[in-house]
Amino acid sequence: MLGILVALLLASAALAAALYRSHQADITLSAGATAQWYPASTSGAVAADSTATWVLRLKNTSKTKTLTGTVAIEPGGSPGFSLIAGAGAYSLPPLASRMVTLRFVPADSTGTATCRISSGP
Repeated sequence: MLGILVALLLASAALAAALYRSHQADITLSAGATAQWYPASTSGAVAADSTATWVLRLKNTSKTKTLTGTVAIEPGGSPGFSLIAGAGAYSLPPLASRMVTLRFVPADSTGTATCRISSGP
């Protein structure tokens, strides 16, 4: 009986530890002189064994010039980030916007995960 109780306590402790594992996702967005990301940056806790999705908006702030470039995740960030919509080359007329969707699927470990998205040429 004592063995069963100990096994149940150990299983409960392992389950509780798994439920409280999480990642801190920090996302930085870079844009050129006539571009603006909304929000300018974002972050949040993402539980292990879950997925987080952010919808971001890239806006051409010029009133006269078309903005061209490529939306991409810059190298050197953490694994698990992917652009699932709005990635690639774009051409935005004056004051137009483009929606970009970023997904994060954490790896097994915990800690801070970083991602930098650029909208440059």
